[in-house]
Amino acid sequence: MRTLTLSLALFTVHCGAAVRPADSDAGSDTRAPSGACRWTPRAIINVTPRGAGGYRLLDAVDARDRVVVALREPGAATEDPLSLATIRGGEVSTERITAVARAESAFASLVFDPARDVEWALFDAVSSGCSLAQRGPRTPTRSATIDLSALGVGVALSGCRDLAQTADGLSMLTEEQRALWGTQLVAFDARGAVAQATQLPMAASAPNPRTMRSALSDRTFVTLIAAPRQQAPQFELTAQMLDERGIARGSTTSIAASALAPAAPLVVEVGDGLLALWDNAIDTLPPVRSLAVRPLDRAAQPRAPALELTELGMLSGVAHAARRGRSALVTGRFLDGERKQRFFTMDRDGRVEQTPLDLPLPAQGAGVPTSRVVATERGAMVVTEVSVTAAGAEIVAIPIECL
Repeated sequence: MRTLTLSLALFTVHCGAAVRPADSDAGSDTRAPSGACRWTPRAIINVTPRGAGGYRLLDAVDARDRVVVALREPGAATEDPLSLATIRGGEVSTERITAVARAESAFASLVFDPARDVEWALFDAVSSGCSLAQRGPRTPTRSATIDLSALGVGVALSGCRDLAQTADGLSMLTEEQRALWGTQLVAFDARGAVAQATQLPMAASAPNPRTMRSALSDRTFVTLIAAPRQQAPQFELTAQMLDERGIARGSTTSIAASALAPAAPLVVEVGDGLLALWDNAIDTLPPVRSLAVRPLDRAAQPRAPALELTELGMLSGVAHAARRGRSALVTGRFLDGERKQRFFTMDRDGRVEQTPLDLPLPAQGAGVPTSRVVATERGAMVVTEVSVTAAGAEIVAIPIECL
């Protein structure tokens, strides 16, 4: 373990609070079971201007009386702004945080701290660094740049991903760039000025895509790695439970095998257990994907066989899930006669609790959409891309009330 110095002294983090991680990481939630709800969609909220394409949805999180959305805006010839849009009621306000070169990919990860009513936003702005911002309704936005090249871990690092809160600060993942592969857990202390880096347990071969993690309410997290193998199916999805310092708890477990690498697997808390969700693929031209789920225990060990939910239709894009009470909220774009944005809840065994709700969306476009679902005080909100093209999309939000 190495001690690192970062230029983030302008931040403070509340220590020891009962903190709910970002809904994208399936945070703690004690609300009533969602299976008892009569889900009712409300009017669509335009997060971006109607008819103005070129946007990209990066992440979303519930922040008590508001939902915060991280997005990439279409910008000038050389740069695109990376922004936070706040949805409060039916109103939307947008604040630009940083920018990314037009040729660069961009990712974002959001965390809400209910103890202080502030949001944390991590933007992977450029290959050599990233931007970390803190803000709240009564807190002006403060941001700083994390220079990955200055961390001094002995290897080049790329990407700032999967932000989460710890007992005394924050942590993120970043990837090693070298002959061998590896993932570093970088932790910021309560002052935001000092960090520690720990190499996480590695797969037998380079993961595809990058190592991902889902943060849990007890500040442990589960890493998910899809690693190629020699025989068919060609990819194996494994899960590993770790504590907030990156120390393994128990053994690595094989969750599933698939013909193609799952795009964005995740783990969500449901009741006293966990659910792993991923897009299972059949290697055809084009590939046929469906939503798969496997129940896990609290140690991320399988407790039942995997289920392939083909009755929902073919998966178009990547499904997303968040915890609400003793249920998991799930959304995704499916092909079932026509393209549909479906919302439904699942129990701890991966069973769909009610008939899926098909959300009324405007023109969906032909591209592959990104979607997020968050649990709110009144129910849920689905944020998704519509009018999708290769150049980007519009972004809309659909509140769904639990009646």
